[in-house]
Amino acid sequence: MKTIALFTFAFGCFIAGYMVSSIASNSSISDDQLALNKSNHQPTTHLNALQACTLEPTAVTPIEATRNTNTKADLNNTASIADDKNIESMLDRLDMLRQQAGNGELIAQQFDILKKAIATNPQLADDLIDLLYNTPLDSHVFSTALTALQTLPAQDLDFALLSIAEQYEGALEDAESREKFLALLTNTSGTIDSKPTVQALLHIVDMDAVDASTKLEALHLVQPHQLFEEEKLSIRTELNQLIDQSHANEAAKVVPQLLRFSDQTHRSAVASDLLSQHRANPIRNAVLDSLASGDISATEEMKNTLMAIANNPNDNLNHEARAILEYAFELNKQEYDQLAVKYNK
Repeated sequence: MKTIALFTFAFGCFIAGYMVSSIASNSSISDDQLALNKSNHQPTTHLNALQACTLEPTAVTPIEATRNTNTKADLNNTASIADDKNIESMLDRLDMLRQQAGNGELIAQQFDILKKAIATNPQLADDLIDLLYNTPLDSHVFSTALTALQTLPAQDLDFALLSIAEQYEGALEDAESREKFLALLTNTSGTIDSKPTVQALLHIVDMDAVDASTKLEALHLVQPHQLFEEEKLSIRTELNQLIDQSHANEAAKVVPQLLRFSDQTHRSAVASDLLSQHRANPIRNAVLDSLASGDISATEEMKNTLMAIANNPNDNLNHEARAILEYAFELNKQEYDQLAVKYNK
């Protein structure tokens, strides 16, 4: 009888576990999203000022809260997130679930409940913004919070992120503040139009202590049309120095930004210089990629540069140059026959 009872109990546990796991949704949470470091200051602008965020309160049915518990049984209660009105506690619960194996589906379900609560409760959205400002950059809680904030309409999301980023514009000499500033702006959905913010991004590019990848991250957030010609010239000077001083593979990453901040009329000359045979192949290939994508116009100057490369048997990019010529340029019969003769030998 004792054996039968034990078997019945085990089978009942199996059925209960199966029913709990089967109700989870299929959405997922990325652990790779950016976060912010702690600060004692609070953001000055909240989402409660936005009309778009004034929605109906959450319709989640409250039940007995089970806060401040670390046991898996309590965490597996699918109503625990919905019933907890403290945003930091809600995110802590998700982080605790994340640390336990086999909770993927449950995390997805709880995260969906969290997003719904944020979208329908302006106070939670405000609390989330404050938490973003004060949470460390490498925290899982912040990465979860940033993902949850994506629930807001794009305009409200950008307003929130920009309002926090503004707090760091005067502290960019500090590496952690600089990382927070770029992390927030990178997660916005549109063009950054604030002139002080754009100038702060340009300040990062001018800083000697900042590495090339950080400068490129800052430049990626700036649009050339937002700048005066003198500012674009300063950027091109900085980028040319990076190309000359960096390893070939790192220098190749600078090429698209150098071309982007070069005027269309001068872009062919810049590209021709970067295609010179003394340049490293990764740099030259980056120019060919820009030609293939249409970032560089198919001018007569570019055609002549590529014809010289294609017809040079000692240039190890002659095949690539020929392919670009045939794909992106209009060739007359003489030019086409010249290439055909060379490659049909």
